[in-house]
Order: sequence, then C-alpha cells, then structure tokens
Amino acid sequence: MASGVGVDVVTTDDNVIEIGEHIQDHCLELNNRINKYIEIMESISERGFSEGKTSEAILAFAETARLFKDQLEEYGNVAELTCRNFVSLIDKADSYLY
Repeated sequence: MASGVGVDVVTTDDNVIEIGEHIQDHCLELNNRINKYIEIMESISERGFSEGKTSEAILAFAETARLFKDQLEEYGNVAELTCRNFVSLIDKADSYLY
C-alpha cells in the first residue's frame, strides 16, 4: 500500500488561476441563487402571508440571506485575487530557475 509519503504534487500557474476563477464563479452563482431565494421569500410574504408572525419570519430569513449574499461575492473576489497573487509570489521566488 502506498502511504503517499514522497509523492510530488505538480501544479501549473494556470491551474492555480483556474481554481481562483472557479471559486469566484461558484460564489457568483451562489450569489445569484440567493438573490432568487430573496425574491421568492419576499413574494411569498407579499402574496401569501402579508402580515403576522409568518410574514415577519419570512422577511427575517430574506434579510439574513442578504447578509450572506454580500459576503459570498466578496469571498469569491478575494479567492480569485489570492490565487493570482500566489502565482506572482511564486514566480518571483523561483525566477532564478528560469
């Protein structure tokens, strides 16, 4: 059985950048889904439960979702930028090899 000790992992600059873009894309997609969720919750509140505790609870869920939406978009942007910066730092650190 292989223990994994001594196994090299090879990745390219393009792989790292693609991962950052992939994370960013998924965060944007999740952000879009949260926007849709908020629209649905607000519609339910307006059309189905326009007053009372149920309406208040639905609107509270929508408001909480808004908080995540803003954070997810930022996380995606940070992940993408971090991957690009990582590649730049590695390129500078190993420039003597090329």
